[in-house]
Amino acid sequence: KKSSFFHGDFCLGNIFYDEASKFIRALDPRGERYGSYLYDLAKLMHSFVGKFYIVDCEMYSKNGNMVFLCDRCCSNFD
Repeated sequence: KKSSFFHGDFCLGNIFYDEASKFIRALDPRGERYGSYLYDLAKLMHSFVGKFYIVDCEMYSKNGNMVFLCDRCCSNFD
C-alpha cells in the first residue's frame, strides 16, 4: 500500500483562499503526515456531496423529527 504526504482532515472548513495573493492554504492537519491521498480526496468530496459544512456550522434547524437545511426540508430523523 502506497502512502504519500496528506492532510488528514481536508475539508472546506480547513481550506483558506487569500484573494489578494491568490494563495490557497490548508490548515489544521490531523495526525500522521503520510497516508493515502484518497482519504483527503474523500473528505473533500464529502464537504460538497455530504454537505458536512452545514452540520459543522450548525446551519440547520430541527422541528420534531424533521430537519431543515437552507430553508428546505432535507431529511427525516428520529
